[in-house]
Amino acid sequence: MEKMDGYVPYPPKVFRIEPSGACNLKCIHCPTGCVPMKRGIMPLGTFQKILKEIEDAPPKVAVLYHGGDPFLNKNIFDMIKSIKALGVQTVKTVSNGMLITYEMLPKILESGLDIIEFSLDGSNPNENNKIRCGSDYSKVSSIIKELLKLKEDTKSQIDIFIANIQIPTEKELYETKGQANVPIYLLEDFSEWKKIIKFKCFYPIIWPDYPVDEAKYKIVVLAFNTTVTTVDSLYCDHVHNTITIRWTGDVVGCCYDIISSFVLGNIFDSPLKEIWNNEKYRLLRKSICTNKFLSMCKYCGEVNPPTFFVRR
Repeated sequence: MEKMDGYVPYPPKVFRIEPSGACNLKCIHCPTGCVPMKRGIMPLGTFQKILKEIEDAPPKVAVLYHGGDPFLNKNIFDMIKSIKALGVQTVKTVSNGMLITYEMLPKILESGLDIIEFSLDGSNPNENNKIRCGSDYSKVSSIIKELLKLKEDTKSQIDIFIANIQIPTEKELYETKGQANVPIYLLEDFSEWKKIIKFKCFYPIIWPDYPVDEAKYKIVVLAFNTTVTTVDSLYCDHVHNTITIRWTGDVVGCCYDIISSFVLGNIFDSPLKEIWNNEKYRLLRKSICTNKFLSMCKYCGEVNPPTFFVRR
């Protein structure tokens, strides 16, 4: 745990770099699709500046994803290769799959990417297409299956995940104690690949400054959850072990801050090493440690009972 002054040794274990702040979808549970703000693609020069700063002490993990779809960035494969060339052990990205073509699949494996996570939501294909506005379940599932086949044929070590978000009723939320199960439609559709496909399932959280439509949804706090640490030992792994750099070069506190509600610095103004322990970063850490949360942490399940929105 950090000192009470909020200091944490540099470098962190994980670097989260955003190739694209823009997205081709408008998912109803995601701030990227719901909150109007300027969104763009990380210029190659910005990425190269980040590489230069971390080449002497590369992190263990690099996540090339934050608010938008990384495959909107035409340099994504070169980014993956460049990060791997530094000796980073694990490189991960996340995609909605709609921008990936069959011709791109060999490039994904050849790039050295260690983990790719595809997003498919809801409890059936039609619900996926409604939640993930602009998504086509048939197209994305076909791409994933082809990648699974290619992984098997080439004996690639890449891990392929499907991440699934379901919007439950309040009753379903309590019955499952906030732990979503893999929906049957995904288990059935990917049954041929059950030995190599992996799933991650969630209910929708309340993002910082996310505009919940309370006419359609209800905010529910699972107060009985016992996984949250006590006030005497509040700790957030995100602000201790991960630094998150947006497409603009802005550094934000964690992966949940998709709308840059609390910018800690910018790589064009200060080196990452200085930003990591500047006044604002220390303030964020101390606010968590002392249970005096900033607005962006208000609903976060890392330090509070988990909060979700459910169907009315």
